Amino acid sequence: MPDAQGAHPPTPPYAPFGRTVGVLCLIGVLVVGQLYTVIPLFAGMGRDWSVPVGSAAWTMTAFGLSYAVGFLLSGPLAERFGARRVLALGLLATGLATAAVAAAPSLGAACALRALQGLCASTFAPSAFAYLSTNLAPDRRPVALTYLTSSFLASAVIAQVCAQTAGGAAGWRGVFLGAGVLLVSAAGLVMATLRTRLSAAGPSPRLSQTFASMGRLLANPTLLLAYGATLTILAGFVATYTAVQVAGPPAMVGHPQALLALRASALPAMLLVPLGAPLLARVTTAVRVPAAFVLAAASIITASFLKDHTIVLAVALFSFVVAVAIATPGLVEMIASLAGPAKGASVTLYAFVLFVGASVGPQFAGALGDTGFGGIIRSAAILLSVGAVVAIAAGRAVGRGRHSRVGGRRPPRSRGRHADRGTVPADSEPGDPRGHQDAGYARPPGHPVQAPVPPPHPSDPFRPGPFRREPFPAGPVPYGDPRAGSAPRQSSRA
Repeated sequence: MPDAQGAHPPTPPYAPFGRTVGVLCLIGVLVVGQLYTVIPLFAGMGRDWSVPVGSAAWTMTAFGLSYAVGFLLSGPLAERFGARRVLALGLLATGLATAAVAAAPSLGAACALRALQGLCASTFAPSAFAYLSTNLAPDRRPVALTYLTSSFLASAVIAQVCAQTAGGAAGWRGVFLGAGVLLVSAAGLVMATLRTRLSAAGPSPRLSQTFASMGRLLANPTLLLAYGATLTILAGFVATYTAVQVAGPPAMVGHPQALLALRASALPAMLLVPLGAPLLARVTTAVRVPAAFVLAAASIITASFLKDHTIVLAVALFSFVVAVAIATPGLVEMIASLAGPAKGASVTLYAFVLFVGASVGPQFAGALGDTGFGGIIRSAAILLSVGAVVAIAAGRAVGRGRHSRVGGRRPPRSRGRHADRGTVPADSEPGDPRGHQDAGYARPPGHPVQAPVPPPHPSDPFRPGPFRREPFPAGPVPYGDPRAGSAPRQSSRA
């Protein structure tokens, strides 16, 4: 409450960047990695339950589908109950469900427990994004979100390497028991290290409002193209790595250490892409995303024909992982730009579609098991080629600017020679040095006024800038405003 002199209470400090991002990225590898952990364990599961190795892939599909559905619910939960609380409770529940999988007596029981595990695990990513978006300094948030999404991608390789190593020593049941203990410990780590900066959350949207927004998004043909491309990217990725396990490159069949080295060879790709993010950002998504799809398809086509050459196969899988790591964040960026004001719902729907594709991947590979390793990954390359064509179509629409508003209507076009000035980021806050940098009108208390720049043209009814456009405030022009002496332009219409 402000005092007699109008001073505002001090703003709570932001969370420390290094500790916060480090903790969430490590936990992110552990949580999202549960989807991929089972790939090197299929053979052991099949032996214990007396089922074919391909049937054990249903444990991955069960996790992936419930994980995808859980995304539709977890975002509103984090907004309603607080990100830190949902993070901790979700990790605790995920740990208990993970440990329970180790006791599964049959494939059916394991699929049911894996579905429960996926539903619990789905609380992590939306809550982590929400926590970073409200508790880190605004200028550090984009970097933090990049690191977090990179950790999710890295988990695809790290989880397989760790599961194969631990499974060889403790068996597949030991892998799930160990992961359960780590996840329960992660819940305690969240409560001990993360703090909530904002004591009261803002009003949270109703679940019905969230689904209504998603329905409007799906009515946009260009967004449907982008979601179609999203469906193929992890489907092709998971199908390829499932083929490595269930069909195996001929030169590596019966050599688990060679398979381990092949999986580990892709790890540097997960570091290379985040480091090159500033360079990649210079390329528009209309070019970057289709190019990544083409690279992914070309890489595994090469691997399918040169599967007997170990080094060539490793290089091809490395470039394949690089392409997937470029395409997935590029698709997020493309979809967010297509969604207009409904960015939150669009990203939630993106995550749902992405992991539905990941769930389809094992069954895609299993259905083509008779064609062998080369046949499976050639089919995956065809799937990714279809994704490339769809991404090109979506990218062309982005380039033509048809995405500006859900429903196909363009937003009002900025006019005047200062159209690129006065940018106000959507996440700016009182005290944020990036916000309100033009001196065009009076600032609310707490907003610092920086060096003034020429204000927008008086006749321009919308705030210029790429982040958001708002009408000038109604009412009298504040004293000292450069527009005070300007008469408003009269409409030429009667």
